[in-house]
Amino acid sequence: MTIHVEVGSQEASAFKERYRPPSVDEIDPSFIHMNPAVMERSHFAALKEYVEPVEPRILDALDYEAQARATAERAEQFVAEISNRLDRQQTLYDKLFEIMRSKRFRAGTVTQTRFDDNRELFRPIIEEHIAEGSPLQFVLPSFPFKHKNPVKVSRRSPDMAEVLCLCRLYEICHALGRIYEPGAQFTIIADGMVYREMFGITAHEALRYRQRTTEMIDELGFADTIAITDMENLVDSRREGFDSVEEQLRPVFARWWSSHPDDLRRASLISASTANLNTADTVTDDLVQLATKDVLLDTEEESAGANLETIKTRTVKRGEEGAFEFALFLYVLSEMDLVRSCYPRAVRATVHPKPRQWGLHLVSRESRVFPWQGVAYKNANGRWRIKYEIDMRRERAIPVHIRGDDEMFPFYYECPESSPAQ
Repeated sequence: MTIHVEVGSQEASAFKERYRPPSVDEIDPSFIHMNPAVMERSHFAALKEYVEPVEPRILDALDYEAQARATAERAEQFVAEISNRLDRQQTLYDKLFEIMRSKRFRAGTVTQTRFDDNRELFRPIIEEHIAEGSPLQFVLPSFPFKHKNPVKVSRRSPDMAEVLCLCRLYEICHALGRIYEPGAQFTIIADGMVYREMFGITAHEALRYRQRTTEMIDELGFADTIAITDMENLVDSRREGFDSVEEQLRPVFARWWSSHPDDLRRASLISASTANLNTADTVTDDLVQLATKDVLLDTEEESAGANLETIKTRTVKRGEEGAFEFALFLYVLSEMDLVRSCYPRAVRATVHPKPRQWGLHLVSRESRVFPWQGVAYKNANGRWRIKYEIDMRRERAIPVHIRGDDEMFPFYYECPESSPAQ
């Protein structure tokens, strides 16, 4: 798999000495989210009537081998479908890049991500492997933990959403392997341990999520193609430089943050962070109290309104604190070019499409929700999407459980029309 390059003390000290932080005017967090969302009021409306939950369907087991076979077949079919395009490419590298550039795998527009610039950026990395006859290498920071927002997902462990994402990474490698026999390999850089405190997740939850993801890779038979390491390992290998950059950058970034209260990039980060907070252990408890306490007595509207305002204010405050730390951490990584310095022989993939990286569709072109922020849904046509769990409950989708699973929450959902007869 990919080689994690260690840095000697002299090189680390040299970096520390020459680093100078940007000025406040030079701060630009656009690379974190290239498309900051315009703040709009949601169309949420409480249900006028609550109904009984849908009775689940129980599977004896998930056939991981069948998932792996189907994934390989999809890769082979895709390469066959674009064979004419591949034949028009002049070199082996150009054929490989054409697969990477395809809409099936590439997320983000070619123009906005300046993806065609990657042709020359990726060339020396990939051609070095071609010359050696070694597998192509890709690194992808991802797979943190299931975000603890019950509107998005209730499970704490990986589920079908993560299975589908792992299958997509394997599909990419298998497709590249159809025209380059040594194939390709992905290293997932699990970042749950570095982000967990920002979003209210315990170390136990983050570590258990990573462990179960590793077990899924083994069950799918992908261990020779997909490996997992931890972002903490990368940070620790550059600890002296990381701490120095953070210490110098924090006050500058804090001044930019406080002086740009109306910046759309800042607002978008706060909105996303707030939606990804652990609200299952805090906000949910308080809202249930509001909805049920003294329910048979006269409601004290003034008190209820004040409590609701407290919940909203505190939640947004937590979201802003988390957004600041999240953005600062990513800025430090960017200033150090940490991932590339640790994996210089690998192409940098990303879940957030941006220039100089390979943005990926993690499940399909139609899915915009990350696997760790939602649930898998099989629609009436048998196609998989990642959706928020609240939508599945409101659409009366059928929850599917795996017998013996250690969680009481569904492994995935399916449309009633796609569900086998009970």
